[in-house]
Amino acid sequence: MRNTDPSFVSIPMRWHINDPQIYHVIYKQNSQFAKDPYAYKLGAPNALSMSLDPVKHRQRRELLNPSFSKRRVNMLEHIMYDEMDRIFTKVSAIAHRGEVVPLQEVYYCYTADVISRYLFGESLDLIEEPTLP
Repeated sequence: MRNTDPSFVSIPMRWHINDPQIYHVIYKQNSQFAKDPYAYKLGAPNALSMSLDPVKHRQRRELLNPSFSKRRVNMLEHIMYDEMDRIFTKVSAIAHRGEVVPLQEVYYCYTADVISRYLFGESLDLIEEPTLP
């Protein structure tokens, strides 16, 4: 069957979506869409973030809900701003050199650095990795 909807472009193993409103349907909280295994290969198959099955993810996530209450997340605000300052410094340096900023890698570094500071009290400092330009 051929897809004739201009909002979707199908390539083997990938979908490109041209309708920004669809994003909120697919990536909403409690979405029933399964995660793409390629995007979640970080070497920890039993970790919460690696739970590709929405039901299994929900079960594991319920254990952590108290740690992510609105009050607890508000307590993290300074950590997020500190790490964001480091991101801006790195991105500014890359842009100043006229190089392309690898936004997805920067996003992953930021996320991991914030989470590591929250969980372990110390950043992984991934934004300082030499693999980033």
